[in-house]
Amino acid sequence: MKKIFFLKFLIILFTLSAYTQVDSILSESEFRAFEKDGNIFVAFSDGTEKQLTFTQKDEKPTLLKSKNQVVFLRNEKFLTGGVESFKKKIMKVGINTYFEETISEQKPFKDGLENTYDILRVDNPALSADENFLYFITDHTATSSILIKLDLESGEWHELFSAENYELLTSGPFENYFIIARKESPSRGGGIFYYLVDETGKKYKEFDSEESVEQFKKSIE
Repeated sequence: MKKIFFLKFLIILFTLSAYTQVDSILSESEFRAFEKDGNIFVAFSDGTEKQLTFTQKDEKPTLLKSKNQVVFLRNEKFLTGGVESFKKKIMKVGINTYFEETISEQKPFKDGLENTYDILRVDNPALSADENFLYFITDHTATSSILIKLDLESGEWHELFSAENYELLTSGPFENYFIIARKESPSRGGGIFYYLVDETGKKYKEFDSEESVEQFKKSIE
């Protein structure tokens, strides 16, 4: 009887050890997330792949390496005025567990373009350095877009400043600053203007064009 009990204990111990080892490998190895046929996958450095979602309506994965999760968008079909449209849910899925969690499925404001709380646009999602927030562009007024900072735990939206596009600088002397493209008022001649700003929207540099932005980025490499 003692031998049987000891054997069962060894089996349980080996199983737990193997599970812990898998977690450790996932934490330490280099891997990336990608979308294929509307599903989210991760690819590991040894060439193997793992499928995480199975809906054929998911896109734009962003890897949370520190948490072994992937943030992604799910497109949900709906009809408005007889026209088929899609709204988005911002979600995350566990690489080890496969569990899915909805972070946010509505904006905290009605946008001026479609007059809806639904999330219709999530452009250029990018993680903060600590992987606690997701930055992205979405519709705001009838004529402008806004940069959002989304808390990945609470789902709280922080409205930063107007921007049509942006790049989060992740290294160098301007790490965690943003280069943004912004529509300006007709009093400035209209059109798109380019700036280097911090998270408060304070301007530190102005650029003449996209080419000027690229020159600046090369100069600080």
